[in-house]
Amino acid sequence: MKDKSRMLYKAVVIILPLILFIVFLTQNLLFTLAAKLPPCPVYAHFHLYCPACGDTRCVKALMQGDLIAAIRYNICPIVFGIFILLAYLELATFSFGRHIKLLPRKLNYYLIVIAILIVYVGVRNFIPGMTP
Repeated sequence: MKDKSRMLYKAVVIILPLILFIVFLTQNLLFTLAAKLPPCPVYAHFHLYCPACGDTRCVKALMQGDLIAAIRYNICPIVFGIFILLAYLELATFSFGRHIKLLPRKLNYYLIVIAILIVYVGVRNFIPGMTP
């Protein structure tokens, strides 16, 4: 059973970069489709930025290599991307026989990160330089 699990993990480790490469190649189509989404209902009704406001522009800026603009639009996708990358690297090292722990294992760490992101989402509505 352990060998089957490792084979599955290896398949995920190999297939995931291929999927990301396909997404990168089709980014223009994806952003064209994203532009057709309706405007944010929270911003339309309350004139406050929701946690997802600026996510699409952030990802677009990241794919174009503009880290400063991506941070200005919304830092949440960058933080989540870092966590996903570290989890992927942990999976890759585990699936090929050498498990290296890169993510913290303490719950308090994640609670603090979530609290900071919640404060960021609230504060960016009131500081002009932080608006998307």
